[in-house]
Amino acid sequence: MEPENALRRMRRWSDSAAMPPGPERISLFLTNKCNLHCRHCWRNWADWDRSSASELPDARWMRLVDEGAEIDTRHWIFLGGGEPLVRHKLMMQMIHKMAAHSMTSWIHTNGTLFTPEMIDAMMDKGVQEIIFSIDGPDAATNDAIRGSGFEKAVSNMAYFEQRKKQLSVDCPGLFLNATLTNLTYDQLDRFADLAASIGPGVKVFLSGLIVEDVETASLALSPEQKSALPEYLQKGMRRARELGISTNFDRFLDGELIDDNLNMQRNVQPSQRIGLSGALCYEPWLSAAILPDGTLGPCCAFFDPKSLSIRDLSLKEVWTGVYMQGVREGMFNGKPPGYCVRCPSNLFVDKERIRMALTEQLRRDCMSGVERLSDMAQRVMSMLYQQGPAALLSNIAQWFKFHYGDK
Repeated sequence: MEPENALRRMRRWSDSAAMPPGPERISLFLTNKCNLHCRHCWRNWADWDRSSASELPDARWMRLVDEGAEIDTRHWIFLGGGEPLVRHKLMMQMIHKMAAHSMTSWIHTNGTLFTPEMIDAMMDKGVQEIIFSIDGPDAATNDAIRGSGFEKAVSNMAYFEQRKKQLSVDCPGLFLNATLTNLTYDQLDRFADLAASIGPGVKVFLSGLIVEDVETASLALSPEQKSALPEYLQKGMRRARELGISTNFDRFLDGELIDDNLNMQRNVQPSQRIGLSGALCYEPWLSAAILPDGTLGPCCAFFDPKSLSIRDLSLKEVWTGVYMQGVREGMFNGKPPGYCVRCPSNLFVDKERIRMALTEQLRRDCMSGVERLSDMAQRVMSMLYQQGPAALLSNIAQWFKFHYGDK
C-alpha cells in the first residue's frame, strides 16, 4: 500500500470514528491444504486442522466480497496458508465478483496448479500481481526445498507473459519470490537470469527465512554465509541491472532482516499518542487477514484462536468488534499481539515505511494553524540547508501533486 492511500484511509478514521472505514485490503487464506511439501513451510511444525473440516464454505467466502464492497475494501490478496489454487474454482469466482465491484487482487502461489484456461479467464479481471514462490534458479535447487514444481511454475509464468504480450496489457505483473536459504544465498544472480528468461517485466523478490524447527534451521545461513551475503547481494544486483530486472536485494544488505527475524519489532516502540499518530503499526486500521476458519486479524502474520470469526458475524461486525479494538489499542500502549514478532521481513520493511510517514503526517493534522506554519517553516529551512534548492522544489512539487493531483 502506498503511503498516500494509507494516509487518506487513516484520515477517514480520524474524521468518522463512529463509522470508520473498512480495511483498504484484505488477505485471504482460503485453505491450509497444499499440493507441495516445502521444507520451510509452517505447516510442518504448527498446530492446524489437517482435516480442513473447519474451512469456510464457498458461499460464505463469496458473500464476503459483497460485504467488503459495503465498507469500501478496495484490494484483496489470495495468500498461501496452503495453496490458494487448491480451491481454484472458488478463487476464480471471487476474482470475477471482485472485478464486478471494481476491486483489484493479488495472488501468492506456488504456481503449479494454473491451467491455460484459468490464466486466460483472469487476464482482464483486475488481477494486478501474481507472486510465484520459486526457491531456486533451477529445478535441482528449487525441488530440494519444495519437493517439486519448478518446471510447471516457470512454464505457467511464461504463459502469463505470452498472453500479456498477445493482449498488449501490463497486468498481472509477475514476481518470482524466493526464501533466502543456504542453498540459494550465493545464486542470486542466477535468479535474475531466470526472471529475464521468462519475461522482461518479471521481478525478483527475496523473503527472509523464519527458523521455527529443525528443518528450517537446516536451511538457515551460517555465520560465515551471512558474512559473505552482501557480496552475493551486490553481485545479484549488478546482474539484475544488466538485464533490466527489478529486485529487492538491497533490503537484505540490512543484516537485521537475517539475524533475528523472529523479533522484527524489537527496536520499534510507539511514540507519543496524538490523535491516531504514534502507533507501533497501522496495519490494524488499514488491513485485515482472514484464515480458512474465518477468524480475522490485522495482517498475514496473524494467528489467534481468540479472535472473532466471519463464520457467524459480518465482516463489519468483526472489523469493528472487541478483538480488533484491542489490537489497535495495543499498538499505542506497547502491548501488541504476540504474533507481531513474526512479522515477515518484507511486510516489516513496508509497514515501517508507512508507519514513519503516517506518524509524522497525522501528528501535523492535530496541530493548530500557527503550529503547522511554524513546523512547515522549520522543515523547509532544514531541507534547504541539508539537501539544497533542487530537492526542496522537488518535494514541493510532490506535495502539490499529492494534495491536488495533476490539475
